[in-house]
Amino acid sequence: MSRRSGGFEQAYEAFGFAHQTNGSPRPMTAAELMAIEFEPTRWVVPDVLPEGLSLLAGKPKKGKSWMALGMCEAIAVGGVAFGTKHVGQGDTLYLALEDNKKRLQKRLKKVLGGRTAPKRMHLHTEWPRLDEGGAEQLDEWLGEHPETRLVVIDTLAKIRKPASGTNVYAEDYAALELLLPLAARHEVAIVVVHHLRKAAAADPMDEISSSTGLTAGVDGFLILRRTPGSKGPTLFVDGRDIEEPTEYALHWNLDTATWTIEGDAEEVHLSKERGDILLVLNRSPEPMTPKEVADALGAKYNNIKKLMFTMLGAGQLTKDDKGRYSPTTPTNPTDPGNPGNPGNSGNPGNSGNPPGSGYRVGASGNPPGNPSSPDTYGKNGHRVTEVTKVTALPVRDCQGDDAGESGMDRAVLQALRDPALAPMVVQYFEGKADCDTLAGAVAAHYRDGGRWKDYREPTFRALSVLEEEARGARRPILARLGGS
Repeated sequence: MSRRSGGFEQAYEAFGFAHQTNGSPRPMTAAELMAIEFEPTRWVVPDVLPEGLSLLAGKPKKGKSWMALGMCEAIAVGGVAFGTKHVGQGDTLYLALEDNKKRLQKRLKKVLGGRTAPKRMHLHTEWPRLDEGGAEQLDEWLGEHPETRLVVIDTLAKIRKPASGTNVYAEDYAALELLLPLAARHEVAIVVVHHLRKAAAADPMDEISSSTGLTAGVDGFLILRRTPGSKGPTLFVDGRDIEEPTEYALHWNLDTATWTIEGDAEEVHLSKERGDILLVLNRSPEPMTPKEVADALGAKYNNIKKLMFTMLGAGQLTKDDKGRYSPTTPTNPTDPGNPGNPGNSGNPGNSGNPPGSGYRVGASGNPPGNPSSPDTYGKNGHRVTEVTKVTALPVRDCQGDDAGESGMDRAVLQALRDPALAPMVVQYFEGKADCDTLAGAVAAHYRDGGRWKDYREPTFRALSVLEEEARGARRPILARLGGS
């Protein structure tokens, strides 16, 4: 049963599909076209996926199938896709043609995270190729499920007619030709999962593994990629019904196997770069030059210099007469000191630091009380960095006698309790920063930024500990971490 109505039905007739003259479609005038009132674009996932035929492309084993599975589950329950996009409820069909039932069940179990499996989410691990009855079978299925919103075909290679190689463009164009009228007639989004080339390109669509015939034959694109030198994975969205191409910054949650859109990629990544700069400057006992900041971050000097100048103009940084920068609002001020910890029975406590002492791990001016040494990890032979004057503890050194998770977790928890990281931790609990940002900050804390991904899971666990300690209250979190 077709769901054409209103403007769509009017256009359908106007273009001659309903009425023909001498066997040919009836032409229409410009005035007739302009008189038609079309319904606005219907979004299956707002600002990301409209109705029509789209490609979801990405490199192998980079999360395309997880993304597709997550969208199907979210729409089947009428929940939230990509962590931020509220979606209408409807039936979904996921053709997992590269999976068996056991593997598909395992994946779905992780996505559901203990929630009840939605009855409106339909799954198949086998389906005929489009030219062998697959298109007709899909048309019939959609007719039997008129409330369907999304169909995912994973992958293209499993449903297209095998190519002969005689005319690559024509074969690629025809590969999905049978799906275009189905998407239009049933008013659904059909997403076909495909692969990217190995080499990056300036135009994201040039990265899709095919001739231009394939990209010309679909309505839209969702391209999951991570370009060399980028700050993280992104989702590039473009298509005939999308006014402006958009590239979203993504966050991958390893525990739930889901993708979250963090915002516009350029804005999010620039925000992270600024956060890194502020973190380094807040940890330094003295103002720093752009060269010193770039060296501490392992970043390109010219990029850091330009961004710090921009931050100066925005009022985030101040600059002295020697060209050195400091945060406008320091998060680890050197004054008025630290009133200390009064201690408890059997522990004389920490009498604190005098005003202006500028206490940091390993710095002088930490009076007796809770025992301290110039290097917290001095007994294990670890070092104090020359740039930030804080303990450097690379990932490989976190395992020692505590081998594995426990030693690493304790090191990460200690880093997150450092006053310099307190604002970022608070932002995390307020939903303004993600776990990856905190993991990067912890890696920078231990001068191991190149391996920040190794800090992801320990950071997530440490944040859970802090949340439990603070019992979900924002002010206790801030106070416990030394904020104000």
